[in-house]
Amino acid sequence: RLFIGGIACLIVMTQVAETDIGRLLAACAAWGIVTGMLGIGGGLTFRRGPIFRYLTDAIMPLFILHNAVIVVVAYYLVPTALPWPVKFAILFLAGSGVSLLLYQVLIRHIPPMRFLFGAPPGKAGALRPAPARVM
Repeated sequence: RLFIGGIACLIVMTQVAETDIGRLLAACAAWGIVTGMLGIGGGLTFRRGPIFRYLTDAIMPLFILHNAVIVVVAYYLVPTALPWPVKFAILFLAGSGVSLLLYQVLIRHIPPMRFLFGAPPGKAGALRPAPARVM
Protein backbone atom coordinates (compact mmCIF):
# COMPACT_ATOMS: atom_id res chain seq x y z
CA ARG A 1 0.00 0.00 0.00
CA LEU A 2 2.84 2.37 0.80
CA PHE A 3 4.40 1.58 -2.58
CA ILE A 4 1.22 2.65 -4.41
CA GLY A 5 0.95 5.70 -2.17
CA GLY A 6 4.56 6.55 -2.99
CA ILE A 7 3.90 6.34 -6.71
CA ALA A 8 0.79 8.50 -6.30
CA CYS A 9 2.80 11.11 -4.35
CA LEU A 10 5.48 11.03 -7.02
CA ILE A 11 2.90 11.78 -9.73
CA VAL A 12 1.33 14.62 -7.72
CA MET A 13 4.77 15.93 -6.80
CA THR A 14 5.65 16.56 -10.44
CA GLN A 15 2.98 19.28 -10.47
CA VAL A 16 4.23 21.11 -7.37
CA ALA A 17 7.93 20.15 -7.26
CA GLU A 18 9.34 23.61 -6.53
CA THR A 19 7.23 24.36 -3.44
CA ASP A 20 7.54 23.25 0.17
CA ILE A 21 4.54 20.97 -0.34
CA GLY A 22 6.29 19.47 -3.36
CA ARG A 23 9.40 18.74 -1.34
CA LEU A 24 7.30 17.14 1.40
CA LEU A 25 5.51 15.01 -1.19
CA ALA A 26 8.87 14.01 -2.67
CA ALA A 27 10.06 12.81 0.74
CA CYS A 28 6.82 10.88 1.30
CA ALA A 29 7.08 9.37 -2.17
CA ALA A 30 10.64 8.25 -1.55
CA TRP A 31 9.77 6.62 1.78
CA GLY A 32 6.65 4.98 0.35
CA ILE A 33 8.51 3.54 -2.61
CA VAL A 34 11.44 2.29 -0.53
CA THR A 35 9.27 0.65 2.11
CA GLY A 36 7.04 -0.83 -0.57
CA MET A 37 10.02 -2.34 -2.37
CA LEU A 38 11.32 -3.75 0.91
CA GLY A 39 7.92 -5.32 1.54
CA ILE A 40 7.85 -6.82 -1.93
CA GLY A 41 11.40 -8.11 -1.49
CA GLY A 42 10.57 -9.56 1.91
CA GLY A 43 7.87 -11.68 0.35
CA LEU A 44 10.26 -13.04 -2.27
CA THR A 45 12.96 -14.32 0.07
CA PHE A 46 11.18 -17.60 0.69
CA ARG A 47 11.36 -18.73 -2.94
CA ARG A 48 14.89 -20.05 -3.15
CA GLY A 49 15.77 -21.38 -6.56
CA PRO A 50 18.50 -21.01 -9.18
CA ILE A 51 17.59 -17.38 -9.96
CA PHE A 52 17.72 -16.47 -6.27
CA ARG A 53 21.16 -18.10 -5.89
CA TYR A 54 22.42 -16.41 -9.08
CA LEU A 55 21.34 -12.98 -7.86
CA THR A 56 22.68 -13.69 -4.36
CA ASP A 57 26.13 -14.36 -5.84
CA ALA A 58 25.81 -11.29 -8.08
CA ILE A 59 24.67 -8.78 -5.46
CA MET A 60 28.02 -7.17 -4.60
CA PRO A 61 29.31 -6.91 -8.19
CA LEU A 62 25.95 -5.51 -9.30
CA PHE A 63 26.01 -2.98 -6.48
CA ILE A 64 29.45 -1.80 -7.60
CA LEU A 65 28.69 -1.82 -11.34
CA HIS A 66 25.27 -0.18 -11.35
CA ASN A 67 26.60 3.14 -10.03
CA ALA A 68 29.01 3.61 -12.93
CA VAL A 69 26.46 2.42 -15.49
CA ILE A 70 23.78 4.81 -14.23
CA VAL A 71 26.16 7.78 -14.22
CA VAL A 72 27.32 7.12 -17.80
CA VAL A 73 23.80 6.57 -19.14
CA ALA A 74 22.40 9.59 -17.27
CA TYR A 75 25.20 11.82 -18.57
CA TYR A 76 23.91 11.31 -22.11
CA LEU A 77 20.23 10.94 -21.25
CA VAL A 78 19.51 13.95 -19.02
CA PRO A 79 20.13 16.66 -21.64
CA THR A 80 17.62 15.08 -24.05
CA ALA A 81 14.11 16.46 -24.45
CA LEU A 82 12.41 13.21 -23.45
CA PRO A 83 9.73 13.34 -20.73
CA TRP A 84 10.99 12.31 -17.28
CA PRO A 85 9.02 9.02 -17.11
CA VAL A 86 10.70 7.89 -20.34
CA LYS A 87 14.10 8.95 -19.02
CA PHE A 88 13.44 7.05 -15.79
CA ALA A 89 12.40 3.90 -17.68
CA ILE A 90 15.44 4.06 -19.96
CA LEU A 91 17.77 4.66 -17.03
CA PHE A 92 16.25 1.81 -15.01
CA LEU A 93 16.33 -0.70 -17.86
CA ALA A 94 19.80 0.31 -19.06
CA GLY A 95 21.21 0.33 -15.53
CA SER A 96 19.79 -3.10 -14.73
CA GLY A 97 20.46 -4.71 -18.09
CA VAL A 98 23.98 -3.42 -18.65
CA SER A 99 24.99 -4.21 -15.06
CA LEU A 100 23.74 -7.79 -15.38
CA LEU A 101 25.44 -8.15 -18.76
CA LEU A 102 28.75 -6.86 -17.42
CA TYR A 103 28.51 -9.21 -14.45
CA GLN A 104 27.76 -12.20 -16.65
CA VAL A 105 30.48 -11.49 -19.23
CA LEU A 106 33.31 -9.92 -17.22
CA ILE A 107 32.98 -11.10 -13.63
CA ARG A 108 31.04 -14.34 -13.14
CA HIS A 109 33.34 -16.62 -15.17
CA ILE A 110 36.70 -15.10 -14.21
CA PRO A 111 37.81 -16.04 -10.66
CA PRO A 112 40.21 -13.06 -10.15
CA MET A 113 37.41 -10.67 -11.16
CA ARG A 114 35.02 -12.43 -8.78
CA PHE A 115 37.49 -11.78 -5.99
CA LEU A 116 38.03 -8.12 -6.97
CA PHE A 117 34.29 -7.43 -7.07
CA GLY A 118 33.49 -9.25 -3.81
CA ALA A 119 31.61 -12.19 -5.32
CA PRO A 120 31.78 -15.43 -3.35
CA PRO A 121 34.49 -17.82 -4.51
CA GLY A 122 33.42 -20.89 -6.37
CA LYS A 123 33.74 -22.79 -9.57
CA ALA A 124 33.65 -20.20 -12.34
CA GLY A 125 30.36 -20.22 -14.16
CA ALA A 126 28.63 -22.75 -11.93
CA LEU A 127 25.62 -22.07 -9.79
CA ARG A 128 26.06 -22.97 -6.16
CA PRO A 129 23.91 -25.86 -4.95
CA ALA A 130 20.93 -25.07 -2.81
CA PRO A 131 21.78 -24.98 0.91
CA ALA A 132 20.40 -27.79 3.03
CA ARG A 133 17.28 -26.88 4.96
CA VAL A 134 17.51 -27.03 8.71
CA MET A 135 14.27 -27.76 10.50
